[in-house]
Amino acid sequence: MQGGYPAAGYGSNAAYGRVEVNLSFNPLAWILTMVTPQVVINGQRYPAKWGRNHYDLPPGNYRVEAFFPYMFSDRAGAAVLDVAVHASYATVLTYDAPFLMWDNGTMRHTGNVPMQLHV
Repeated sequence: MQGGYPAAGYGSNAAYGRVEVNLSFNPLAWILTMVTPQVVINGQRYPAKWGRNHYDLPPGNYRVEAFFPYMFSDRAGAAVLDVAVHASYATVLTYDAPFLMWDNGTMRHTGNVPMQLHV
């Protein structure tokens, strides 16, 4: 447990939920196509790409962070959101990179969807 949050990953007999993070940027900031965004859940880094990313996790509370490396910063456009993951539901988040790279990005919770209905 890190900072009051369970470690991200798989439990032994738990039903799973999903965190979906949709990573996007303004098309005028086309330079971001050349960098790989980062997603960190409870301090553990997960592979990510621009667009839709999903991570299956046991139910619980999680801290989700998104950012990207840019010039002299490893965490440009950082945004953080605390979310609850429920069994059999996808918790959908949207991250928007800032237009000016030294600003913070925005992350918002856009809803919970039953996983069997969420493709």
